Amino acid sequence: MRTEPDPRQDKWRARRAVAEASGLVLLSRSTDVFENLALEDWLDANVDLRRRGVLLLWRNRPAVVIGRHQNPVVEGHLAVRLGRAALAPPSSGGGPLPPPATSTRTFFRPKKAYDRQRNLSVVTGALRRARPGLDVHATERLDVVLNGRFKISGSNATPSVPSPVANLLDHAPTLHWDELLEALVQQYNEEFGYDAVMAPVDPADELAFPGVGRLAAELRSWDWTFGRTPKFSVQSVLDLRDCSARLHVEVKAGLVQSCELDVPSHWLPRTLSAELGAALVGDRFCRQRAAAARGDAGRAAAPTVRPRGRTRLRHRLTRKTLREQ
Repeated sequence: MRTEPDPRQDKWRARRAVAEASGLVLLSRSTDVFENLALEDWLDANVDLRRRGVLLLWRNRPAVVIGRHQNPVVEGHLAVRLGRAALAPPSSGGGPLPPPATSTRTFFRPKKAYDRQRNLSVVTGALRRARPGLDVHATERLDVVLNGRFKISGSNATPSVPSPVANLLDHAPTLHWDELLEALVQQYNEEFGYDAVMAPVDPADELAFPGVGRLAAELRSWDWTFGRTPKFSVQSVLDLRDCSARLHVEVKAGLVQSCELDVPSHWLPRTLSAELGAALVGDRFCRQRAAAARGDAGRAAAPTVRPRGRTRLRHRLTRKTLREQ
């Protein structure tokens, strides 16, 4: 007879594993990318890696995880803009992982002993253990490649060196999550000489991981995701019926530093163009804020313009610019 797992037993196993094991394997019960990244940060800050290695296994609902120093406006996936995936820059580095890259593992080792090739050998070994027929190997660029060509793990390649990407399940449709977990734990123990048992944990458990909720809240915040954005500029051209309009925006730390609208005066008075650009300066560079600024500028100048054609132009200019990013 199958019984449901006891959450109290899970917490006891997790605390015992953190306290005693020389090799530690944790399985997050959450599919929230921010909770899982917060747990990753907590373990890095609170576990003495000189005494034990840690393998954290987790999977998320659809999410785009970008590198700490990357531009979320540039790297943001279409699924994020459509509200189908979360955008999450971790505190560590790395490149963007687009959906549906939902299964993740984090290796914790002392800095001097950290070996990415060795970690990847655990992943490739586990895949071959679970499905002996899979042709998978790690490359010098630290990607996991299937059939010598398709990348199934790693960050997005640089624009100058694109790589074809494949979904592992398209090539191994019968491979299940639980089966892969078991293979990863076995391969991890074999590679590092451990005898660790996988311990399920709740990454939102403040008793087991004090302060982890604060870390998750910080990762969810606008300041963390967009407030650290490097300086960049946006230029857009909109073809009108008989001419064209141009928009140039400078953005730093997620805030609009300057906004210049070059619109023919017979389409939009220059005073209104300047007012619309000024309304965006100092505000956050995002759709909702831009829409609010458009509304404020439109209401302030309503008596002096023909609302249909010219107000529509303002909406098209800003909507087109944000859509292109």
